[in-house]
Amino acid sequence: MKILANCLLLIILIVTFSYPVISFTTFSKNNDNYFVKNENICPFNTHLLTVCSFNILASVYAKEDRYSNIKNKTFLSWKHRQPLIFKTLSQSLSKKTSQFFDIIGLQEVDKLKIKEFFNFANKNNYVLMYSERLLPKKDGIALLINKNRFNILDCGDKVLIKNYSEVAQYFILQEKFTKQIFIVINCHLTYEHNVISRENQVKSLLLMLKELKENFYNKEIKILIFGDFNTEPYESPIKLMENSHLKRTHHFEMMTTDNELKRFYWSFCSSNNNEKKVVDYIWFEGLEEIYNNGDLSIGLRDESIPNEHFGSDHLPLVAQFKIV
Repeated sequence: MKILANCLLLIILIVTFSYPVISFTTFSKNNDNYFVKNENICPFNTHLLTVCSFNILASVYAKEDRYSNIKNKTFLSWKHRQPLIFKTLSQSLSKKTSQFFDIIGLQEVDKLKIKEFFNFANKNNYVLMYSERLLPKKDGIALLINKNRFNILDCGDKVLIKNYSEVAQYFILQEKFTKQIFIVINCHLTYEHNVISRENQVKSLLLMLKELKENFYNKEIKILIFGDFNTEPYESPIKLMENSHLKRTHHFEMMTTDNELKRFYWSFCSSNNNEKKVVDYIWFEGLEEIYNNGDLSIGLRDESIPNEHFGSDHLPLVAQFKIV
């Protein structure tokens, strides 16, 4: 597992390429110089936490032959999808609240588009960490953290299992106002149909969490793990997550009637009219879920995505938590 030195190396590399959001040189475990100085001004509710996880569909995969079901091929272009994606990331949680996302986890972020996300982060008061998936993949994952709200204690990333491209990345954070500690992990598991590979990646993910928690023995830690698990709720990798005593947002129900399995899902990814399934998750511990964005699929009917209103083949997961 990479440690803080690797994060600092990442920051130095980012500075070299002139991405403004990480254009600081004073960041360290014990240095708060990067963050807003006036902590007496709090533009948000310190007892609420808003989170978004979103697979935004990398342009390298948004090909016409792969998405033959998309009738209007302009819906696949980055020119069409980019403003829709950034609009989603910029919106407040819902009409119920004006609170914007404190933490955002993105999957399938193009290497060639990463500067746009650093610019977005800079304009919206986020610190961004980007971790590339290994070749032959040409995309990566990104974590965005509200820099006005959190101190960064540590960060890093890890290849989940050998001979696979997938990585997980983490931040260890301290909330500035309550001083509570958070472990935040973002991941994107393999798309391979071999469920054993995803099981092993989940085991590696949980081991990573265990090792991070050991640094805070006897301290109450808040945990968030999210991303694209490429796994449906009834499959064994998700059962491993459930057996770890983590809770999950966006619940589903399964029931059998006359030997017929019926599934009721909240959110799904869809790359064609016949594929609507849950693969994206937000897991948590030490928090109380009070809101999620529910079943966005209701408005889609039989439509495929991306479309006029959705910029990805995944729907974003959004949740709000009470810090208990």
